[in-house]
Amino acid sequence: MRLFRTLPAEGMTATLRSTPQMHAYAVAMGWLTVLIEGAVAVAFWLRFKVQDLDIHNWLLMSFCVVTYFLAPVFGFGMLLTTMGLAQCNADQRDARQGFLWTFVIVMFAMLPHRRRRGCSFWTSRLRPQPRMSSPPVWLNCLSRP
Repeated sequence: MRLFRTLPAEGMTATLRSTPQMHAYAVAMGWLTVLIEGAVAVAFWLRFKVQDLDIHNWLLMSFCVVTYFLAPVFGFGMLLTTMGLAQCNADQRDARQGFLWTFVIVMFAMLPHRRRRGCSFWTSRLRPQPRMSSPPVWLNCLSRP
């Protein structure tokens, strides 16, 4: 509820500015996301194998590592790696070890993001913050009409 007390008053506006390079970056990242998610989906659907290597497992591991370094969604990253591990057969030792390492990598990829937000590592509760004597920094970016 403390967040609502710091929101700007009615009538305030914010102007978001961008550059052509940022637009190109956003479009490229969007299409790369669609491409890798589509590749993972098709690989799991068709269960590709190349010389006894299950491509779908390695695509899912690479998706988890790349995605959760950029978009730190702690619970979903852990869920995907755990589900990937659970669907492995007993004879897929390399894939099982790969999912365990992916789990560890994704877990440690979250550390900088969680510390920046003021969260402890294992819980999503925020640590108590000192009372603010001045308005939040993001309020300085807003201008009155």
